[in-house]
Amino acid sequence: MPLFSIAILLFLSSFTPHAFANNDPVPTEKFIGKASCANCHQQQFNDWQNSHHDLAMQPVNKDTVLGDFNQAKFSFHSTTAEFYRKNEQYFVKTQNEKGVLTEYKILYTFGFTPLQQYLVDFGQGKLQALSIAWDSRPKTEGGQRWYHLQADQGEIPFDDMLHWTGSYFNWNSRCAECHSTGFEKNFDDEKLIYNSTWTDIDVACESCHGAGKDHQTWAKNGASIKQNNGLINLAPKGLWQIIPDRNTAKFTPNKNHKKSLQLDTCAHCHSRRSTLTENYLGKKFDESHHLQLLDENIYHSDGQIQDEDYVYGSFIQSKMYHEGVVCSNCHEPHSLKLRAPDNAVCTQCHKREVFDTPKHHQHDMTNTGAQCVNCHMPETTYMGVDPRRDHSLRIPRPDLSKKLGLPNACNTCHQEQSIDWAVKQVESWYPTSQKRMTHFAKTLYAGRKQWATGHDLLNKLAHDTTQASIVKASALSLLTQYPTQETLNTAIASLKNTDSKIQRSALGMIEMLPAEQAYQHLAPLLDVSNSYSNKAIRMEVARVLAAVPLNQLPKVQAQQLANAQNDYIVSQLVNNDTANSHQNLALFYAKQGKIAKAEQLYKKALSINTQFVPAMVNLADLYRQIGKDGQATALLFNAVKVMPENAMAQFALGLQQVRQKNMIVAIKHLQIAAALSPNLPYYHYVYAVALDTNNETEKAVVVLENSLRVNPNNQQLISSLISYYQKLGNMKKVQFYMKQYQQ
Repeated sequence: MPLFSIAILLFLSSFTPHAFANNDPVPTEKFIGKASCANCHQQQFNDWQNSHHDLAMQPVNKDTVLGDFNQAKFSFHSTTAEFYRKNEQYFVKTQNEKGVLTEYKILYTFGFTPLQQYLVDFGQGKLQALSIAWDSRPKTEGGQRWYHLQADQGEIPFDDMLHWTGSYFNWNSRCAECHSTGFEKNFDDEKLIYNSTWTDIDVACESCHGAGKDHQTWAKNGASIKQNNGLINLAPKGLWQIIPDRNTAKFTPNKNHKKSLQLDTCAHCHSRRSTLTENYLGKKFDESHHLQLLDENIYHSDGQIQDEDYVYGSFIQSKMYHEGVVCSNCHEPHSLKLRAPDNAVCTQCHKREVFDTPKHHQHDMTNTGAQCVNCHMPETTYMGVDPRRDHSLRIPRPDLSKKLGLPNACNTCHQEQSIDWAVKQVESWYPTSQKRMTHFAKTLYAGRKQWATGHDLLNKLAHDTTQASIVKASALSLLTQYPTQETLNTAIASLKNTDSKIQRSALGMIEMLPAEQAYQHLAPLLDVSNSYSNKAIRMEVARVLAAVPLNQLPKVQAQQLANAQNDYIVSQLVNNDTANSHQNLALFYAKQGKIAKAEQLYKKALSINTQFVPAMVNLADLYRQIGKDGQATALLFNAVKVMPENAMAQFALGLQQVRQKNMIVAIKHLQIAAALSPNLPYYHYVYAVALDTNNETEKAVVVLENSLRVNPNNQQLISSLISYYQKLGNMKKVQFYMKQYQQ
């Protein structure tokens, strides 16, 4: 399994000099290391060896390196690299962040199949992952070669964040948390250096079972440790039993099924998420992380993976998850291999004579289409060579492809055939199937495109008790585009949901209210005695209520909010090596009116990442609010200079120039922002407003109509076109768009 991807990299960081030199683990009070576990659990240890977890990261030597280091040379645009050995040590000579050829010593391998990456000592405690990787597949499959992970993105400038020397390829913040055991980041945000440590360099026993010291104590004298023998309870929640008159096995929960943390433990790493606490082993996932929702460009509107999601966000959409299936039902937890080969892993529970037959899958048994996973878990290839399966275990819906342009498993295999062909095939095979009923895909699609119909559709989906919580939470997050009393009522009702994903999305609507009004709705969530309150949500509430003065609240309520605020600050400092964490704190303090503190934190963010455009834009806005327009202007011009392809920076500069009545300059940057964001109709709307303000109404309608072709049925675009065509006296067009608006 590849262990690094720029798609999901959310943070940045670095690593310990002494650990680099010796490759030695650093023991802690609680973590005892895999060797101690192997003393008693030899079979499990043997199964784990040579697994993806075991080989997640290894010290460099002749047995671990798969790539060609025999003076091998590689080039990609202006990037060059030479891989070689000296005295049994491994090196690469390639361009540094200034484009200067530099020799780097390679310290660790990262992964092993279908690709292997290499980590170099970058100084200041940092490990950086090279963006040139070794394709470890067999030569017959196109492997055994060096290749560039970003080949589809063209040339990456040396000073770009996406260059291998930048924050997105830093191991300490982007990778280490999930690819080593007992990891402690230890970032000094004043000196900007790391002193990271770990107990095992790979994903070993204690990554899943928790620190082993208490278990070791229990093994010696069990009376002193009672809770799960000192370890996290990873047992399945129950048994799947074959029932003669059923086509699918029946799940029977065991007595302690609610106490099992197997899924939560796997999800800590096998998910696209942000981390809220350093010590999350043994905690429920939603109390220690915020899960990525089904947002555009990350998931398709029907919930299929688009960008990498690392499994959990897909799996919790599935019927299997809701019926009680957990990871270890399909995967052996130590070797990570499937429980059985091919379709046999599925026929553990699904009757073979019903499902593993051409009558069901409509393919010859020797055809790849007869494999359950190819229809129900289609692959998407990431990092150039790594196909990963969608774990939402969905039924192929070519009819949705026809309506919404979504991918489907049928046409993924039969690329020579049309979508209409796939639709007809499925209809002819399953003419009476109820599986082609209404799907939430249209609702999320309408919300993403800001259709007028999106308001009612999203409200309905948010209340649909048959849908997965991640789907309802995603609908709620899109409802913030439709700020009506009805959507506010939906959000208020959702605050009492026991699923924190839904609560967190509801906060997005409440956050639009004045602070005092928002407090009235959110105060109950700050009370730890409420069954629907958890620490992760209390921290989010603290962020939303940052502007509420503590001295104006009753003593008990003031203390509750103060406690949540302190927890929020601590949660952001967990990732104090990222620009984003300092920006979040800056926004928090700005809400409290602590301008100097906010400014300091924005500058801290920019010291960590000099190209972090969000901090530039927000700091510029802070300067604007306090009357420092000159500094705001300089900052925004620098933002578009540093990253001209950043639409947010171009848009912010355009708005700032509008406020200063520099319409020619404003229109230039708003035009660039709109061009960079074809699927963001608000940018086109603002660009059109600027044109109209500058007496260029005819150009404005062209902009809006072009955007409407990409973003059909968008209410704001249509409403603006009606207004501008009225201004131009074109009543035919007014009537045309009035009909669209009323649909």
